[in-house]
Amino acid sequence: MDEDYHWQCHEYGTQPIPNYNYCFKVILEGATGTIIATCLSPETDEWAGSCLELMNETEDINPARIPQKLRALKITTRIFQIHFGSGSKKSKPKFVVDTATNIVPLLLPAPLPTYQMSGLHLL
Repeated sequence: MDEDYHWQCHEYGTQPIPNYNYCFKVILEGATGTIIATCLSPETDEWAGSCLELMNETEDINPARIPQKLRALKITTRIFQIHFGSGSKKSKPKFVVDTATNIVPLLLPAPLPTYQMSGLHLL
């Protein structure tokens, strides 16, 4: 072993800023069909909340309990960008969600009033 090499000792314990990750599956329904996709943090933090936020939301951390912020996503309309996951096959594709964007309704100007004139023809 090289004499200049020194082993680095690390102090284990609580990290000052925890870096937790999570994943969950969603059912995406659209006009063209339905798929099941996997959502992974930190990609989902923007629209579903970070893992730390979700853990701090509840006092009893129970893996079977879905946090309120995730339950609020049920029956919402968003635009999802997804890609095929690793190990995806033609017969059984795996989808991973990259981003989800809120759909902003387009406000169109009111239509102009239509007038009907009888007996007048413009050429």
